[in-house]
Amino acid sequence: MKNLTIFLLILVLLIQATIFYTIARGNELWKPRPKIVSVKSINPKFIQGLATDGERWYFSYIDSLYAVKLSNIEEIVAANKRAIPEHLKVEGYNQIGDIDVYQDKIFAPIEDKGHEKTLIAVYLASTLEYINSIGPLPQKHIPWCSVDPSSQTILTSEFDEVDEIFVYNFEGKLVKKIKLSMKLHRIRGGKILGKHLYLTADDGGDTIYKIDTNTGEVEAYFKIGTPFKIGGIGYLDGHLYVMVTVERDLGSMLFIIDLFSESVNAATISYILILAMACTIVAIYLMLKSKN
Repeated sequence: MKNLTIFLLILVLLIQATIFYTIARGNELWKPRPKIVSVKSINPKFIQGLATDGERWYFSYIDSLYAVKLSNIEEIVAANKRAIPEHLKVEGYNQIGDIDVYQDKIFAPIEDKGHEKTLIAVYLASTLEYINSIGPLPQKHIPWCSVDPSSQTILTSEFDEVDEIFVYNFEGKLVKKIKLSMKLHRIRGGKILGKHLYLTADDGGDTIYKIDTNTGEVEAYFKIGTPFKIGGIGYLDGHLYVMVTVERDLGSMLFIIDLFSESVNAATISYILILAMACTIVAIYLMLKSKN
């Protein structure tokens, strides 16, 4: 009986050591898992994109921009219902995509009817007034754009058959392309956070993809799984905010996803494992001593 007990204790010790080794190498078994923590009904005009500067939320419609209170997304504090200026409309520009905001400027991707001369329009965030445009850019579609503060660049992509990410400077010069590990379809929104780029895809599963911008490795990160159309994506205080359109002009939903809701601190787990291993070793020692 004692031999069996000792064997089981040694087995437990080996399992504990394996788990500790895995964590020590950085391959945490308790990685953060995203979780939907709230769903809000939002203005049906908010269907294309969203962004926040920590003071306001900004939403885009087909040809409009809106600013709302951070504490109340239903309270519109500013609006530009003709966000595409006349000189761009004359050239065929007719649709704004998923937006971003950086240093009091809103960056809005705009497509033209012929899908020949996409650009990024820049607006003053405080007033939503048009400032200037970046481009035309060498893309047929431009469903989203996101500013990377660390590199002072703008990331974007095509809409379908997406196998690379375009990276531009603020003058519209192509800096580089990030080759993806897999091809993505029907991309609707994007947000860069550190080295990771989060893309939303209306691909039948309302999928959020997570991309390592250093390697181009693509991970199917989370599926919202509605029968509706996913839209833009934003970030605030550890949460992703993802728009889903039920029907144009009839209703939209805002899914709030906690990126760290199920995470367990690796250091805490390591301390517990070390203590458990020490107790197991002591138990084995006492069993062997009593046997002798």
